[in-house]
Amino acid sequence: PHDPRFYELCDRYGLYVIDEADLECHGMEPAGDRDGLSDDPTWQAAYVDRMQRMVQRDRNHPSIVIWSLGNESGFGQNHVAMSQWTRKEDPSRPIHYEGDTKLTFNGYDFMGPMYMDVESVEAIGQNKSFQFKGADLKPEQYAGRQLIQCEYAHAMGNGPGGFKEYWDAFWKYPNLQGGFVWDWIDQGLERRHADGTVDYLYGGDFGETVHDGNFLINGLVFPDRTPSPALVEYKKVLEPVVCEALDLKRGTFSLINRYDFASLAGLSCHWTVKQGTRTLDSGSLLLPDIQPGSAKDVRLPLEQALAGTAGEVVLYVSFRVGSEVLWAEAGHEVAAAQFVLQEAAAASAPELVYVLEKDSAPLSWRAGEHAWAFSDQGQWQTWKFQNLPLLEQGPKLNLWLAPTDNDIREVPRWRRDGLHILQERFDTAEQRTLPGGGVELTIHTRVAPPVWAWGVKMQYQYKLHPDGRVRLTVAGQPEGSVPPNVPRIGLEWTIPTTLSNVIWRGLGPGETYPDSREAGIYGVHHSTVDRLLTPYVTPQENGNRSGTRWAAFTDLLGTGFSISSDQAFHFSAHHYSTAKLEAAKHRGELVKDPFITLHIDHLRRGLGSASCGPGTLPAYELHLDPFQFSVELKPVQGAHWSAF
Repeated sequence: PHDPRFYELCDRYGLYVIDEADLECHGMEPAGDRDGLSDDPTWQAAYVDRMQRMVQRDRNHPSIVIWSLGNESGFGQNHVAMSQWTRKEDPSRPIHYEGDTKLTFNGYDFMGPMYMDVESVEAIGQNKSFQFKGADLKPEQYAGRQLIQCEYAHAMGNGPGGFKEYWDAFWKYPNLQGGFVWDWIDQGLERRHADGTVDYLYGGDFGETVHDGNFLINGLVFPDRTPSPALVEYKKVLEPVVCEALDLKRGTFSLINRYDFASLAGLSCHWTVKQGTRTLDSGSLLLPDIQPGSAKDVRLPLEQALAGTAGEVVLYVSFRVGSEVLWAEAGHEVAAAQFVLQEAAAASAPELVYVLEKDSAPLSWRAGEHAWAFSDQGQWQTWKFQNLPLLEQGPKLNLWLAPTDNDIREVPRWRRDGLHILQERFDTAEQRTLPGGGVELTIHTRVAPPVWAWGVKMQYQYKLHPDGRVRLTVAGQPEGSVPPNVPRIGLEWTIPTTLSNVIWRGLGPGETYPDSREAGIYGVHHSTVDRLLTPYVTPQENGNRSGTRWAAFTDLLGTGFSISSDQAFHFSAHHYSTAKLEAAKHRGELVKDPFITLHIDHLRRGLGSASCGPGTLPAYELHLDPFQFSVELKPVQGAHWSAF
């Protein structure tokens, strides 16, 4: 930033700054020669002048710890001249530069690559050879240089995913210093509508011919400075206190101090033991004098909370600022941890309350207050409890989503494979009576895009029980030339808008995804369908909750239904269909549907950072292999989150 007040604030708050010369050569790209100016001696004075003016203006700011020669300007002799002048003028600070990707010059102290993948980062940590941007790089070429990625994660839209893997490497290897997330803020311009709602405009919204669309909507905070889920995740992977369990039964833990200079003596530890939403015990203690980079063991008195307690019990530990400091109020949380102290007990079989009876219509049944009906094509059409509709349209296989900004590389292929236009063909339906008076209805279908030579043979098995439970088991057998990866494997259905209150046990309270879930807190959470939505400037896939064991959707009186599974699942629920989220370019274009779209996903693909950086890591790709999963649905009445 050119404003000196920024550096004054960094001095005051103790932020580390790499001060970078205002030098970029993107304007040379149309000529196909970004390096041209950088190696042209007639431009050397201009290059060096930019470095001189920056260093002479800013050199007395203690926040500035490193000088940078510029950004994205290739490499040439003019950079050498900049470095040589800076070494002579200010030998106290090291020098960084990104553009010399082949490491041909030793006049700077860091490797500063842009969007290097995790595998290459780990190779540097292990002093191994690796390839980057077409160059074979050997340990002797980067020996003695620290790695600081000038950009490594692109915070555009829903993402980035994969913070954890980068920071696992950064913490592990001493020659990996870290990196910078691009960018801090979504650079959108406010538009206020007549009804008072606000959305944000970006490239192309002002009639301009040449623009980058929403490419600068790429921050860790929204335009109004509200934190995005990515910022919450980022804070978690950077937290300065690591709490590792040594013996949960005895309540012993190891605390590791990741600060470089500060002791942990100024922090307090607050712990809470919960069963659902009920607090069994809590307490606090001041942390001992744990020096930077070292660890000590502590013990928490957990015996009383666990004595005679059955069912799942979770410990939450919060590390907070003990007294007010310049940058935070007393009690501000800097780190947290959670541990399952006791697993949930197996659920007992419910008593049979009613007798299941065949209704007058085909594929229709009734059991006291419960009623179900299926079409002759096997589609679940009706589900009522006490005459209250619980269903608008029954579940169907779904592999598609409203693409995120980070799906940019995959979307053309997904569309080419027809994932967005899947159709379902009914084949057969079978039914049989179950022991205990229930009925089993098995529907066979085939899901496929039109014309394409692949599909999924599907089986939906519904077990309707007299007590109102429905056990749904879904099995899929892919066939033909299936896509190499898909966004999700799950069910999409619609439910009445009256069921807009949500309670769930799993990760929350905010959205989580397979490669962005470190900040998720496991427990019982509650929300509304409105608040499940993350209001990205450009609407896209959002609001997923991971690690879910059960979720309930109810009206204001607590009547509705719950979904549970033996395996953790993902869910999301919105007042907008996938098609509406995909079509809208701004928040203000979204108009609510007369129903809620509900997704229950068996598996999800990770987010990645491919809007500008690396794609989804291999561990978080999702291949369309044979799959099977089950969920149990049952009506609930008087459900309130505080009762769980």
